[in-house]
Amino acid sequence: MNRRDEDLNDEAWDVRETFAYFGQALYMASVLEVGLAHALMYGEFMIGEANEFMATKGKEFSRKQYEADFDSYMEKQFAQTMGQIMRRVENLSGFDEALKKRMLAARKRRNFLAHHYWRERSVKFASFEGRAEMRAELYEDSQMFGQLDRDIDAAMKGTRAKLGIDDAILEEHSRRMIDKMKAGEAWED
Repeated sequence: MNRRDEDLNDEAWDVRETFAYFGQALYMASVLEVGLAHALMYGEFMIGEANEFMATKGKEFSRKQYEADFDSYMEKQFAQTMGQIMRRVENLSGFDEALKKRMLAARKRRNFLAHHYWRERSVKFASFEGRAEMRAELYEDSQMFGQLDRDIDAAMKGTRAKLGIDDAILEEHSRRMIDKMKAGEAWED
């Protein structure tokens, strides 16, 4: 604990903790949104590129053009709203009705958090008990967004396999990237 933490009274600490839980919930909604964009990357962009490569037997393939197209594609995904991305993800194979319903509920909850949460929780925010309820609620939101992200990733496993992507290698690459970032190193391979 640093000196600033020691200077906080009980209420200030409690308020700060509540804001932290809110930040974590909205962060996890953003993680989910990136996961949705990744699902589109696999299910639309990469499948499309693989089909084109197979059709032309790779004769017209240019790595430089592929990388430019990839960057452009991802930029377009991140410029869209979560709802726009989600509607397209729902059309990919591997998503059953239960998963689609959870995605819709998550989008509604994310929108509520981003646009209405503080106004609707202002009375609860005024007391220790109310803030404790808010933290419990926000913790559940964080867990829900995270689990849904993992479930969407799992639903894309078959698509990744069709592309020849080994999940173990992908996980190892991700771990190495995270380790490098934690060490303050550049993460590009």
